[in-house]
Amino acid sequence: TAVTCRGLQLREIPNDIPKFTTELYLQDNLIKRIPRNGNLQRLKNLRILDLQNNQLEEIDDDAFNGFDSMNQLFLNNNSLHRITSLTLNGLINVQILNLNANKLTCIKNDTFISMNKLETLSLNNNQIKYVTSSLFDQLRLLSELNLESNPLICNCHMEWFKQNKILIGQPECKSLIKLHDIPISNMTDGEFVCHPTEMDMCDASQSKFCPQNCTCYDHIVRCSHAQLKLIPYEEMPIDTEELYLDSNNIEEVPMELTDRLTHLLRIDLSYNKLRSIQGHLFSKLTRLETLTLSYNKIQCLDSNAFNGLKNLRMLSLHGNEISIISEGTFKDLAILSHIALGGNPFYCDCHLAWLSSWIKADFVEPGIARCAAPPPMTNKLLLTSPISFFQCYNKSESNSYQEKCNSCLNNTNPCSNNGTCRLLPTGKYVCDCLPSFHGEHCEKLVDTCFDNPCRQQGTCHVLLNGRYQCNCLAGFTGRQCEINTNNCFSNNCQNNGTCIDNINDYSCLCLPLYTGKYCEKQLDWCDKDLNICKNQGSCLRTEKGYYCKCPLGFEGINCTDNIDDCSNHTCQFGVCIDKINGYTCKCHSGFMGKFCEITSQLKSSLLQNNQTEILSKTCTSEICSNNGICYEDSLNRVQCRCSPGFIGDRCLTLKSVHANRNNSYMKLSKPTIFPHLNITMMFSTIQNNGVLVYFGHMGHIAAELFMGRIRVSYDIGNSPGSVLFSYDTVNNGKIHELQLISIGQNFSLIVDRSYTRFINNRGISTYMNTSEIDGLYISGLPKELTTRAVQLWHIREATSFKGCIHALYINDESINFANVDYRHKILPGCVENGLNELSCTATTCQHGRCELDGFTYICKCFDGFTGPTCSEVSTSPAVILPLINSCDWSIETGYYIDPLTKCRSTRRLRMTKCFGTCPSLSTNGTLSSCCKPIEGKRRYFRMTCASGFAYRQSLEFFKECTCTNSLISGMNVSCLNGGDHDQVPSLSRNHTFHLNGTFPTSINGSDLLTYHDNKIP
Repeated sequence: TAVTCRGLQLREIPNDIPKFTTELYLQDNLIKRIPRNGNLQRLKNLRILDLQNNQLEEIDDDAFNGFDSMNQLFLNNNSLHRITSLTLNGLINVQILNLNANKLTCIKNDTFISMNKLETLSLNNNQIKYVTSSLFDQLRLLSELNLESNPLICNCHMEWFKQNKILIGQPECKSLIKLHDIPISNMTDGEFVCHPTEMDMCDASQSKFCPQNCTCYDHIVRCSHAQLKLIPYEEMPIDTEELYLDSNNIEEVPMELTDRLTHLLRIDLSYNKLRSIQGHLFSKLTRLETLTLSYNKIQCLDSNAFNGLKNLRMLSLHGNEISIISEGTFKDLAILSHIALGGNPFYCDCHLAWLSSWIKADFVEPGIARCAAPPPMTNKLLLTSPISFFQCYNKSESNSYQEKCNSCLNNTNPCSNNGTCRLLPTGKYVCDCLPSFHGEHCEKLVDTCFDNPCRQQGTCHVLLNGRYQCNCLAGFTGRQCEINTNNCFSNNCQNNGTCIDNINDYSCLCLPLYTGKYCEKQLDWCDKDLNICKNQGSCLRTEKGYYCKCPLGFEGINCTDNIDDCSNHTCQFGVCIDKINGYTCKCHSGFMGKFCEITSQLKSSLLQNNQTEILSKTCTSEICSNNGICYEDSLNRVQCRCSPGFIGDRCLTLKSVHANRNNSYMKLSKPTIFPHLNITMMFSTIQNNGVLVYFGHMGHIAAELFMGRIRVSYDIGNSPGSVLFSYDTVNNGKIHELQLISIGQNFSLIVDRSYTRFINNRGISTYMNTSEIDGLYISGLPKELTTRAVQLWHIREATSFKGCIHALYINDESINFANVDYRHKILPGCVENGLNELSCTATTCQHGRCELDGFTYICKCFDGFTGPTCSEVSTSPAVILPLINSCDWSIETGYYIDPLTKCRSTRRLRMTKCFGTCPSLSTNGTLSSCCKPIEGKRRYFRMTCASGFAYRQSLEFFKECTCTNSLISGMNVSCLNGGDHDQVPSLSRNHTFHLNGTFPTSINGSDLLTYHDNKIP
């Protein structure tokens, strides 16, 4: 049976609804409360109850107790502030519950504990900030949850949202600026973070909160006779309805009390020491019905003291010291039925006539309040005295009573020196002073010289209107003596001397041939005091002045220039070091002799004899560092061929290093961690364990290889530290990129730019304290730090990293390993041990300069050569360059990309590259034999395309190279100008390969792979 009572202006549930009703529709009425023992209790057969669009503010505990048949309840579009498990007690079979568009702020973990059959729950358009996952532990059947349009705080309490599948709609974050209006479904796991001081605001409403010496039960807080001087409002449950603070020593009611306890229905503050009631004190207590302020020492009531109390029925001000009440003080008390004003010394003059009229209008005062003055009104009742009796007989006396609660009346202004009196809500006042005065009553003159504004020891004098005057010492001027007087305005400097202004004085800067205070004395050019010839040069007088005879090794007018003896040096394989009147040669590894002209057997074939003379004659003082080989191209430009690990025009930057011993490490300067720290490392290794990065003391950032994976430990001072591991192993000998990103409590680990892992070191600290950290360690740690780091569990293994570090970046800045604070057992470059080689070697670019670029390199060719590795002869005139006088080969590893299909091999391929020359020259200047690959063998491998298509392809792989004059791939090839040879593919196609798959390098007819297409789907 269905009963509809929609839009009938009902204020309560009718008592004549049939008991057998199963569906009751009461939407669009004025019902404010569902009482525990009301008319609803008769309708235990209800299956559907619709109360939407009413004015519901309160549902009594157990109001639905016994409603076992109900399965749908609609309470949306009301004003409910609070829902607890007791509110919903008895609704054990409800499947649909709609609480949309209410004023709910807190949903406790046990709110729906008895509703284990709930399937649909709507909570959108409320004021809910937190909903923890434990709230739904009992709701096993819940399939739809709507939380849209709530000011959700997306912190650690809400992390469960992202994985939950019952949410409908797109709930958004509203609290954090950086996450504002972001749908929760779009957030990452690392963004659900709690501040150390943050708590679930619903916790404040738990019943366990109760002030000391008070009792709290069933929304009632009793603190009577508790000897309170201050009200402990922060410890009271926010859902308190009755508050008893009588018989204490309270002198003031803080505004925060009424801001917090907005559910109050009754307050008893009798028998305390209140002296005044400030304006708007109770304005947020819109539900308050009884306010007891009797037996205090209240003298003054602000005219807005009772604003907002539209539901107040009883107000007691009995037994205070109130003499006057401003008209309009009770204007908001629309339904007041009783006011107690007896026991107050009312001054019944013309200013209080309004109160007598107000009492007579509704008889809210029972005829107890009496007048104490003036004499004609003494002991007369406010209720029965005619209005005509309320006269201002004595203006002076009347004003004195008015001033008791308004100290700012014009005739009693307490502020001196034209200060303005401003009345405070508490009844007290404050003086707003003119700029020249200060003090409680503006009685003190402002000392404008207090901060000593006069500079240069000037004397400060106080003036009126907040001003001051500075008397300056001699030599200074300006308002604050900040200007140095220009003493050069009139000076005695002679012979074009320059005047230098000093404090209250000046000096003269003389030309070279003059001296004296005013440059009045002329010197001789060769005077010893002048000392014009430097570096022990001899001064000779001439008709035009002087001439300096310089010692050997110096030149210039005054012998100041050291002659560059390296400008025409004969250092063949070494660095020229300029000396005074000479030079020395610092030989490269493998060379010796005065001019580094004698080579060991290992290096004896590095340069041809006819090139040695050219090299020794052409290299200038701008030589190559770190054992780089120096030579000039056809345009007389100096070029450097760097040793492994070094890059740059002069081989000054150590880009890559390797370590193969324990206890090896590098120490770098301490980096900045604010606002973030980004450490990016490219490395390769075949080891299982080893320290990669360590930065810390107690707080720390540590990254190490552990069982082939990256292990990260992160602690900014919120012990214990947080730990994570990479998904994949990285000890396969390939180049891997590791990124470590620290932002306050949050930390990210990124491996090979493919995935990101997050951890959060939650706690009080927001950034790591680095004051006791002495530096950043790479590739290992000193012995004493290793022991400590293992003991503190910062790292798991006391093993240094063994392998190659191809590059390192700190906060996006590339690190030059040559400039680090300390290197211990660290070697330049990367060794040939099966690891990928990132560093430029002498053979990477055959006739050009190699430059690193991310995971790969590019070649900048010398004049006369072209191609990706500068191995092809251009049409420009040939240039004799220092080439390696032997046929050799190297292994390069990379992905093969088909130039036509753009498909890529599924794995890296090992490709042989020939380099070097074969020395036998024919009469026409060409080589009769070339350095070329031999022992080829065809192998198949798989290719994959972006579309998903896959096929097999074959290439011919070679194992080594040798000098031979046989045909290459069916062609007779001659190598000009001592050139070397790269195998030409059997098919005329361009080939492309990747080094680590990041930067494609096109090899136009110069790779060592010949292939035949054999595509199979």
